[in-house]
Amino acid sequence: MSKTWFAVGLATLAVFGGIAFVGPVGFLPEVANPDTISATKPGKEQSVRVEAGRMVLPSVAGALAMVHFKVTNNGKNDTVFINGVAIENASRTDMFETVGPDMRPLTNIAVHPGETVEFGLDSNRLVRSDYGEDVLPGATVQMTLRFADSRTLSVPLKVVSAISQGGEVDITGDGATQR
Repeated sequence: MSKTWFAVGLATLAVFGGIAFVGPVGFLPEVANPDTISATKPGKEQSVRVEAGRMVLPSVAGALAMVHFKVTNNGKNDTVFINGVAIENASRTDMFETVGPDMRPLTNIAVHPGETVEFGLDSNRLVRSDYGEDVLPGATVQMTLRFADSRTLSVPLKVVSAISQGGEVDITGDGATQR
């Protein structure tokens, strides 16, 4: 009999101890994802917007994809610094700056208030990424920008092919072909 009471006491202690440890079920606080920020930072009038995002798959299998997008700092006071980028399903994503025929890695890109910074062929800033074999034209992948203040902003990228249906090369992914 004493073993039964001991087991009941132990079970009761485990139940109440568990509730005390994690709080009552149904009343656990909801925690927002700390790794993602909305377009506006809390407590500031700063707003960062990412637009025209697309990942252009290469015309040659195994080559790196190009990522095209624009980042706008709609804030009035603070400069934001992009210091990293990650693409869903990619093991490698790098930011580069072209200087003549050379490409140099970028580690910190300033976006001043009111400024738009472009990444892609119309800019000297590039993002190149590998991609998983399940990433096909028409799909959507997430791109996450890392800022110097440790916050991130994730946005969807439309995946397009560098080869049009007619077989022409479209390196921008916007329908303008090059021959």
